[in-house]
This record gives sequence, C-alpha cells and structure tokens, in this order.
Amino acid sequence: MDSEECGFEKMESGINAIAMDFVRFGCLYRDGGKVNGEQVVSKEWIEQSLAFNNKDLDYYSDNWGKQIYAHGGFYGYGWYVFKPNADSDLPSDFFGIGNKGQIVYISPSSNLVAVRFGEQNIISLWKWIEAFQSISRMLMKEK
Repeated sequence: MDSEECGFEKMESGINAIAMDFVRFGCLYRDGGKVNGEQVVSKEWIEQSLAFNNKDLDYYSDNWGKQIYAHGGFYGYGWYVFKPNADSDLPSDFFGIGNKGQIVYISPSSNLVAVRFGEQNIISLWKWIEAFQSISRMLMKEK
C-alpha cells in the first residue's frame, strides 16, 4: 500500500508478495511451468525466458549483468542465468534480484529453490548467490 491513510495499492513497479509466494514462483520455473503436475505456463515460454539472447548483451550491461557475464552467463526476461552445463540436459542455475535485496535462486538440476528477503547491508548479494551455488553443488553430490 502507498499509505494506510488512502489504502491505495502501490503499482509503479515490482511484485509485492510474501516469501512463500516467491518460493512458489521459483517452483513454477524449476518445474518447467507446472504446478502440482498441471501445466499452467507453457514449457516453451519458460524455456524462452531462460534462453540466451544476443540482443540483451549490450542493453543489460548494469553491474549485475557485467558480473553474470564474467561468470559465463547472461541476463534476460528478468533472470540472471549461469552458463549451462555441457554435460546436462537440465537448465543451469538462475536467479532474480529485487531492488530491496530480495533473491529468488533456482537450480533445476539440484531441485533447489531458495528465497532471501532482507536489505543488503552486511553480506553482499553476490555472496548470497555464491552461497546458494554452494548449496546447489552439495545437493548434487548427494544425488
């Protein structure tokens, strides 16, 4: 809400939701557009939104874009996508970042969806991404 006085919904940007809703959204992406086995978003659209797109390289050259490119990844459709693994048919890990320090991190290969809420102050957002990557790798070793 913009304020308690007028009760008007904030509409200019972003998605306002609780952490569990972001987990559900991450699971929707992890599961290729399915919820409880039912296709609610086409798998093709999910794949397209995570596919490399040359035209985004110059347009999204912000600090996060530069950092993900340095790791062999790319940005598109609101997702930062790590370089796909050559030995896997599964999509690589990817994540979205909110302007208040929120993170939705998804690793289809390790079945991980991690959500972080909180302001960036003590630990940098990139350190959170590295932590989620480490958890993903640990889960893969357990498989």
